[in-house]
Amino acid sequence: MNGLKQKLLLPVVLLVALLTVFCTMTVLIKAHWYGPFRDMWEIYPFLVRIVDGTWTWSELWQLYGGSHRLFIPKLLFIADYYFVDANNHLLITVSVLCQVIICFLFARLIFASDGLQRTTQWILLLCVVSLQFSATLLFNFMHTFDVQWFTCCVSVALAFYLLAINEKPGPEHFFISGLCIVVASLSNFSGVVAWAIWAVLLWFALPDIKQRIGLSVLALIFLAAYAEGMMSAGMAVEGVGQWLRYLFYLVVYFPGYYLSNPLSSPDFYGQGVIGCLMVGLVLLLLIHFWWQHLLQKNPASGLLKFAAMLVLFAYGVAFATGLGRGYDPSHVHAMRYQNIVVLFWSGALMLLLLNNFIRLRLLRGATVLIAVTALAGFWGAQPGSLDENLRLGRNVQLAHVALVMGFTHVIEAINATVSRSQIYVPDYNLERERELHKRAIAGAFARPYGQYFTGALEENAGEVEKCPQARVKLNDDDTRYLVLHIRLKQEEQAGIDNWLLVDAEGVVQGVAITQLPVDFSRLFRHNQHARFRGFAYPGTKEAWQQQQLYLTGLKGKTVVCRDN
Repeated sequence: MNGLKQKLLLPVVLLVALLTVFCTMTVLIKAHWYGPFRDMWEIYPFLVRIVDGTWTWSELWQLYGGSHRLFIPKLLFIADYYFVDANNHLLITVSVLCQVIICFLFARLIFASDGLQRTTQWILLLCVVSLQFSATLLFNFMHTFDVQWFTCCVSVALAFYLLAINEKPGPEHFFISGLCIVVASLSNFSGVVAWAIWAVLLWFALPDIKQRIGLSVLALIFLAAYAEGMMSAGMAVEGVGQWLRYLFYLVVYFPGYYLSNPLSSPDFYGQGVIGCLMVGLVLLLLIHFWWQHLLQKNPASGLLKFAAMLVLFAYGVAFATGLGRGYDPSHVHAMRYQNIVVLFWSGALMLLLLNNFIRLRLLRGATVLIAVTALAGFWGAQPGSLDENLRLGRNVQLAHVALVMGFTHVIEAINATVSRSQIYVPDYNLERERELHKRAIAGAFARPYGQYFTGALEENAGEVEKCPQARVKLNDDDTRYLVLHIRLKQEEQAGIDNWLLVDAEGVVQGVAITQLPVDFSRLFRHNQHARFRGFAYPGTKEAWQQQQLYLTGLKGKTVVCRDN
């Protein structure tokens, strides 16, 4: 691409990258929740010991899910409870910083590459930024139990950066990079995959056999300790035909669909096969690169080596995930894997666009087409991901309101806070877990409305006009709890997000919180009315039809609810 075309392309890529980061961060700020959700409930006994200050270091080493040792994430969970009352802000900040560091590593290598025009360098970096802050990562940003994916990926990236930035890495570089992989492995099992790449590079790069053996022994000692007590996936495969199908599933099908998500998503125009073919072509380029660089001894830039290591790592994680899940393709589009996917395509872009081992002009054209298609797939998936996670965040926030107010017996109201696998935990007791966070004033109880869920309102209760009955609607005639739909003019909202519903005596009967428009594209439009959803205490339908409700903001500002 000539210089003029690149200069025309740069503003477009810049705009897309800025919009991607802005929209992803906006939804994250608006839709994140306080306290545990889904998988975090599974480690409830550990959360108890955090609150009570009785946790032990040995607990950090314990296996989770049969294969993960969440040493680093558990340390972050402890800090989250100790320093910020389990409001998830620390965990979200760590996740965002991990993505910033990955972008910084790419930037260092891109701008250190000789022969690239400055415009080209900026285009490549902005593409990486748009991938690393893709809205498809919001699932993991918001599910703070998944901070493990961020710490794992950034640690692997740091390890590979140390090996790529040095033309001839020495034993000290391999030792430090090995420590980074230890951190990755103690974040998520995916980090273990990086050891295979580290070991191959070790034996090709270090001429001293003693150094190779010494470092390899240290790595094996760690891996042996890590593997103790791990569960085997175990799958019965009989006959040559079944073995061949299973091998195709592990090597081609699962990694292909895994790494091409969201392009391979069943909701994305049925482009699954195309996505898999794109991944396959990237892997062929990867094989060719390593053949030329390691076996033919052809030199390669630090950027390409870094990219090739990341792509190989991502494929290895996809393969290992397919192996660990058994023959179960239902997990192939799980959004929790998006950290690995964006790492794969960030590296793949460099291999596709900068690989100087590609000689055929036709093949170069195909690689550019794949890169553009992959980026278009991610950019096209942004609106849907933003909308989906905005919905999720608001539903979880409402579920936590119900939790604070004591609706532990109303499954319809709080099921968003129950992990899927919690069904198999016999001692699960949401009321008990609610009391823990209430006692610690942590999690959902750390939000402003958590301090006002019971008792009388101290300020302004008598100054609030009655909310017209026509604006208060009951939810599906349910007598156990009520969901109230209230509409205010925008000027009456006055920037207050959390509201109390009080009776004539000023006793708090419920909570209402802002309900943003579900369609993200409407978030920036001027809305005549602000919509609210809330919960009120249990009562019969007849009693609530006669109940006089008043609305007041938690910040002390009295607001009138009018029926117009």
